[in-house]
Amino acid sequence: MNAALKPSHKEYERVFAEITRSPFIESSEDNLGQYWTVTYLYAEGYRDTDLEVKPLRLTFAIEIKSASSIDRIIPAIRQLKTITEEKQNVIPILAVPFMGETGREFCATERINWFDLSGNIHLDTPGLKVIIEGKPNRFKRRGRPTN
Repeated sequence: MNAALKPSHKEYERVFAEITRSPFIESSEDNLGQYWTVTYLYAEGYRDTDLEVKPLRLTFAIEIKSASSIDRIIPAIRQLKTITEEKQNVIPILAVPFMGETGREFCATERINWFDLSGNIHLDTPGLKVIIEGKPNRFKRRGRPTN
């Protein structure tokens, strides 16, 4: 994906908050414990996932990929499964710009939650279920695909 078109971590936060109808609030002295706490794991030298989100008592491990092709998401799913084996009570989520049908089916088979920047989400975990599907790809490219 072109660097100019590559969504930022903030864009993933914004869309996740929007489609789950909850605001992200960075932790600070003033708002500690309110709503969501977002930890930028890449900034802390912890590279297992891109973001760790803690809404109330839930912890999501979010792995961000630039596409939903199988060759991109298989390593991400392995990584998410490793994290959930190592850490208790962590809910794995794969995030992509748009989750195509093949990626959706693969995530369903692997029992991995996901969301995309187009506003689709499949999050099914004890105590929380959010499923929004059918929103069009906001990142569709026109013209002939590149080789």
